[in-house]
Amino acid sequence: INGLSDIVDRAYDRGMVIQNEKNLLGVERKESIENVVTRVAPIGKTAKGDVVWLNYDNKKYIDSQYIADYAEPKCEIYDTGLQIGKDDVTEQNIQAKLLEAAQKRFTEDKVDIPELTMTIEFISLGDTEEYAQYRGLDKVYLYDILTIKDTVRGYNYSAQVIGVEHDILTGMLLSVKIGSITNADDTRKIATWQVPEIDG
Repeated sequence: INGLSDIVDRAYDRGMVIQNEKNLLGVERKESIENVVTRVAPIGKTAKGDVVWLNYDNKKYIDSQYIADYAEPKCEIYDTGLQIGKDDVTEQNIQAKLLEAAQKRFTEDKVDIPELTMTIEFISLGDTEEYAQYRGLDKVYLYDILTIKDTVRGYNYSAQVIGVEHDILTGMLLSVKIGSITNADDTRKIATWQVPEIDG
């Protein structure tokens, strides 16, 4: 597992661009709210190991700005690992540290944003007769970083390949599944509602 994590962390951008009117054939989008969290109740520990709950505005939790988007809160009891007497945690500052840890679940971990994966169908130009001499120049491998452009809908995303589909008879790459979509120009993570709906 550690080896797999190292491979993912060293994802390689080979400069592969999939674009409409060039090599993009189709896009399938899937959105999952299975792991979404909209209410976080952070906990720490006293020096003796007893649980310390957040006490913020007379509540033991904080809510995501998107909590109203769902019929009911999606709750998480978040063990922050904070303990009084360790790592500069004191009785006086543990509440502030619990609040900060809970806020990071939304601002950094983005647990309140649904997971989005997209399957991109495209034709590798090197697999065509016209561009057979370039075969091997536009190969895509698992964990590569791709750029997906659609000039009609106006998006330009980078994403990591998390799955590939090959035709075992011809060896042609048929489609790739991508996740962790970011803006291609600044690597900012994209929320699912920022990805345009795709028709046809």
